[in-house]
Amino acid sequence: MGADGNLIYSSDPEDFEEDRLHGPHLPKALSGKATGNIDYADGSGPDSPRGNDLFEVFPPVIFPGTTEVVGALEVYQYYAPTAQRIDEMRAWVFLITGLGFVVLYGVLVTVVWGASRTISRQRSALVDANLELESRVEARTVEITQLYQEREAAAAEKAVVAEVARIVTSTLDIGQVYEKFAAAVKKLVDFDRVAITVLDHGTGILTRRHLSGKPMDDGGGPAGVPLNGTIADWVSRTGQSCMREDIGAGDSFNSTHDAACIDVGLRSSLAVPLFSKGRLAGVLVVHSRRSGAYGPREQALLERLAEQVAPAVENAQLYEELAREARERELLAEIGRIISSSLDIDEVFERFAGQV
Repeated sequence: MGADGNLIYSSDPEDFEEDRLHGPHLPKALSGKATGNIDYADGSGPDSPRGNDLFEVFPPVIFPGTTEVVGALEVYQYYAPTAQRIDEMRAWVFLITGLGFVVLYGVLVTVVWGASRTISRQRSALVDANLELESRVEARTVEITQLYQEREAAAAEKAVVAEVARIVTSTLDIGQVYEKFAAAVKKLVDFDRVAITVLDHGTGILTRRHLSGKPMDDGGGPAGVPLNGTIADWVSRTGQSCMREDIGAGDSFNSTHDAACIDVGLRSSLAVPLFSKGRLAGVLVVHSRRSGAYGPREQALLERLAEQVAPAVENAQLYEELAREARERELLAEIGRIISSSLDIDEVFERFAGQV
């Protein structure tokens, strides 16, 4: 086989000894030994430059039924250089790896972005749910607190009502009843001054029977004040309570009384009637240094307590009237005895004057 790749047949090994291209491979094949050769691209000589690797196989030619070598064949194939193929494979590997990283990065970015959005939405939903829960808990707490305060207030009111009932029936001393009653009232309705006045229906005079708290000079001492023009007059005529948020403003029932209240710093008042058996027995009045200290709640409480103490006030008044009538009868009987005991008019006048 020549340098141009044509097949050269010969049975004489000496024909191939000078073959520099194939070296000793053809002689070995002609001697009956199969051989092969690999020439790498970077190992080719200047006489036969190649850009590819050459793979050669040299089998001997032996016809069937004989053992004589009649020739040799050269079978060859060109391949790309191994280094080039490695570089190409490395480039493909790098390319595939790079694409893989890009794809993986994209997938990771997509997953992370999706997870971030999901987490953000869930966080937003959790924040909204937490705010709603806090709002509901706060509203429920306020409701429970309000219910608790209402129950506490109802229990305190019930306890004071029961206490007033015991006070009214505990003693016949109306003075002690007034003092204990005022102390019980202060547990529910705060005041700086409280007064209980009793009405004499015969004379129309309002007499103060109890006073505690801030003293003042309003002309309402034990001798009493006329009913006409006072808050008690208005209460007795209307049968309603009277609440004044600011004594210094609005209608004035009694200028002397209002001026005395303002002088000692009293700003608001609440007066409720003391009705017993449908008849006004007196008036319960509380004063406070604060303007607007009393409202519907305090009015309802004071009216309820007034209903309990009014019978005691009425009974005390009836007792005093009966006692006064008894003293008057005793006095008239004594005067009758004096008149009938002597005929000396001077002596009768002297003894009569002593009784009066």
